[in-house]
Amino acid sequence: MGARPKMKTLDLYIIRRVLAPFSLALAVLLMTLSLERLLRLVKITSEQKAPAFKTFELLAYLLPHYLGLALPAALFLGILLAMRRLQEDSELTIIQSAGISPRHLYKALSLIIIPATLLMLCLSCYIQPHARHTYRAALHGLVAENPLANLRPGIFLEISENTVLRAEYISREDGTLENVFISRKKSNPPQHLLIGAEKARISRNDDETRPVLILENGNLIQENLNRNKNSRLTFQSYPWPLPGTLGEPYGLRGQDEREMTPRELLTGGVKNVGHETPPARLKAEFHTRLVQALSLPFFALWALPLALIGAGRTGKAGGIILAAALFVLYEKIIGLGEAYAANGTAQIWLALWTPFAALGLSGWLFMHYKIPEKLKTTETTL
Repeated sequence: MGARPKMKTLDLYIIRRVLAPFSLALAVLLMTLSLERLLRLVKITSEQKAPAFKTFELLAYLLPHYLGLALPAALFLGILLAMRRLQEDSELTIIQSAGISPRHLYKALSLIIIPATLLMLCLSCYIQPHARHTYRAALHGLVAENPLANLRPGIFLEISENTVLRAEYISREDGTLENVFISRKKSNPPQHLLIGAEKARISRNDDETRPVLILENGNLIQENLNRNKNSRLTFQSYPWPLPGTLGEPYGLRGQDEREMTPRELLTGGVKNVGHETPPARLKAEFHTRLVQALSLPFFALWALPLALIGAGRTGKAGGIILAAALFVLYEKIIGLGEAYAANGTAQIWLALWTPFAALGLSGWLFMHYKIPEKLKTTETTL
């Protein structure tokens, strides 16, 4: 009865030693991953003349994605650094000399590992699909508010596959265009539309979804390429809907497999999105999410033996370097396996679950490895 409180005290001590490097690694990785995207979002919002808070709003939608990338690495690194520090301070040797096995250390670490695994499952299965769709819809809506933001004076801008627009002057105050030229080609029926106007401004239809360019004081020439016949129209005001999907809503969630929940992946995708995702991609996405989440506990099993490599008087960080290399290698193998499985060129069990089985087997061997008595005696004597 008297040993139980001591074991609880040891468990809490191990957890406290892990939480500090884990939290620091998670914060550093999140900032590192977000910084590059933040710079790109700043460029986009500045070009669209959007308020500054839009940049951080878009970045907030991406945080679940970056958290899913940073969490496994931060957990692995946190446990690795904590175990190495315990070894350098000779605390790990004392713990083993007291008859406390590495298996008990893993049980203590499970108080961190299990919540992290559940969080990873929740992120990848539910939060990330909804957040990714919200981000894409918000970005699409931001561009739709000012579809000609990339237009520069005197430069031809391709606003759709067959449409080119040019303006001699652009007002910074209200965005009015002067000396506007538009060229648009249609294939069915074959037509070539040429428009020249003195001024133009962006407006919207009554439904507030499709931007319209209001052209003033100009001419419209329509060439019928089949009949070699042209028609000309002179106008004072002409509403010209911008082509393509510049002003249309982004659409329903489920445009690709990364926007789908596990249930939707298993049932063949989301209906009424306009297209169907190949079944192989749906299966690969579903199994990849499971493999990535379930790999977290086995990364922790790697941490203890890898932390002991290079530890001691020399202070070499060989174990940390090897751990980083193995972690990156495993992530790359899973990424490559997902690509082959999505293309249908490899079976799911071979591309994804075989590397996971190798990771689990090695972790199981580490957990059941017993330090020889001679080594224990030698370490205690030293």
